[in-house]
Amino acid sequence: MTTPMTDAPRVLALSARDGRALAEARHRLADHLEREGALDPDDVAATLHLGRERFAARHAAVGRTTAELAAALRAETPAETPSATPGTAPAVELHLGALAEAAAPELPQVTEALALADSLGAGPAGRAVALQYGLAAWLIARGVVPREIHGTGTGALAADALLGRTALADALRAQPPAVEAPDRTPLTVELTDPVTGATERLPLGDGAHLLAHLWRSGLDVDTTLGRPGRRVRLPGYPFRRSADGPTSSAARGLRPLTPHEQRWLFHDLVRSSSSAEHNTRASAVRPGPAPRPSTVAEAFSTLQQRHPELRTAFTQQGGRWFARTAPTPAAVTAPDPSRTAEAVAAAPFELRDAPLVRCVLDPAPDGSWTLALAAYEPVAGPEAVEALLTELLDLCGAPTPVAA
Repeated sequence: MTTPMTDAPRVLALSARDGRALAEARHRLADHLEREGALDPDDVAATLHLGRERFAARHAAVGRTTAELAAALRAETPAETPSATPGTAPAVELHLGALAEAAAPELPQVTEALALADSLGAGPAGRAVALQYGLAAWLIARGVVPREIHGTGTGALAADALLGRTALADALRAQPPAVEAPDRTPLTVELTDPVTGATERLPLGDGAHLLAHLWRSGLDVDTTLGRPGRRVRLPGYPFRRSADGPTSSAARGLRPLTPHEQRWLFHDLVRSSSSAEHNTRASAVRPGPAPRPSTVAEAFSTLQQRHPELRTAFTQQGGRWFARTAPTPAAVTAPDPSRTAEAVAAAPFELRDAPLVRCVLDPAPDGSWTLALAAYEPVAGPEAVEALLTELLDLCGAPTPVAA
């Protein structure tokens, strides 16, 4: 990714209810760009991003000038116009390679990380960590919410900093793990289809083409590339901002985020997987035979029915975040033989269209058992989980022992 942002491609992202409406919208916008050749592509990209409803049929045009963008909008290649099925956007993982060297693009997150590396006197390895950290942070700031971040070599240090396992300053000063074959790929994105399980690995490249592909795949990413732009007049549907006031939101079971939810959600989206810092949890160890998993599952479901906030999920509609109460309770999480129940409960939450509560039943070889409960603090409250665990144990038929 060597193209500076001053000469980077722009992305115009469109969506419509079906392929016919999408084709009409593409050609209308292409006509408009050809008539208004002085339009700033950043203004057009910002207007589309801020004023659109997200629909299933999608297209993303990439180009540096209005003429290039108009031509891309008219392109009829099948690869440019797939349709995303609502609710089946692919899962995303970021892979940070064992970077040997690479040019640094002009991105704010990269510039800040490199400046910190220089202030600490970090060597080439530290600068590689800063570059990888900055690139991943830039993607996350564009709305790419990974379920996992992996790394090898310098990439492992950058991944640890992104996940909050270590401070960025410590990662920049650390000696990277040895690897057999360092590569020159700072970051790749892996997409997994939730229906077929098929995976696709994509290089970061210039960033623009990757974000365009993610948008077409059904991910609601910020295709402005973080560049400023002002609202301009564009052709009609589907580019007009749809009414999304209290009535229409309520009709879809959505409510605005509270200020507390907004603060921590946006913080955790920018700092990928830092939701672990706001994961409140409690666990209890009990002697004797563990309850049946079905008993715990029924108790956990009852707990969530009693406390609807435990069925809260965050979702994004029309470029805005909302909360909704899921009709179906979250399932009990299967124990992980390599990790304790507390560690499984403490894992970061996925923050988009996923449960924000987790229950883990873990029988031990010595005849005891552990029940762990975790919830995302902005929706459950900082002191609620201990009380909720006590209630859950009672529902399981294992109340908290009364002190003598």
